[in-house]
Amino acid sequence: MFGKNYQKELAKIQVLEYEKKAKAAAAQAASEKRQAKAAASQVRAEARSEAFKALPTSTKISQTLGGLIALGFLLGLPLFGLYSCVHKTPEEQARVYQQEENKRAADQEQALIDAHAEAARKLKTKMMESLKDPESAKFPWMSMLLDGTLLCGYVNSKNSFGAYTGKEFFSYDETNGLLMRQRGINHCDRYKNDLHRAPWLETK
Repeated sequence: MFGKNYQKELAKIQVLEYEKKAKAAAAQAASEKRQAKAAASQVRAEARSEAFKALPTSTKISQTLGGLIALGFLLGLPLFGLYSCVHKTPEEQARVYQQEENKRAADQEQALIDAHAEAARKLKTKMMESLKDPESAKFPWMSMLLDGTLLCGYVNSKNSFGAYTGKEFFSYDETNGLLMRQRGINHCDRYKNDLHRAPWLETK
């Protein structure tokens, strides 16, 4: 029994020694490869240097200036891009400012519409109660005041005979109620500069 264990331990030791030698050999090979690569680079550098020394003076100056110009060009591109982004012409600055102002105004307008959207929906429901057949009503185009207190647009609904009357202009608010056709147009004309399209209230 002792002899078998001894042989196993001896075999393990031999395997470990073999692996150690293999790793050392691999490390040596890698080191020699790096040294050979460095030596080759050194030889190429020396060859380029000797070739450059052998060139006429005019050619040396030309190559040196060419390298400096190329380097300056590469360094100048990002700097020029940064300069052009930061330093805009007055016309470009005015255009960017106007775009920002337009976006800010549109966002504020939409925020007001969203804030009073529920009031406009309730007003539309009350307006439909004034029709002969509210369930048949179609609203192909609608606009509203930003505060949701006035609706203007077109409505097409059925009359007492069950026939659609055709698209007619209307206005509706809590004070004046439902005004149709020319009366509705006249009423909405008073607020035409303050009316805003309300497509989310429309139904085809």
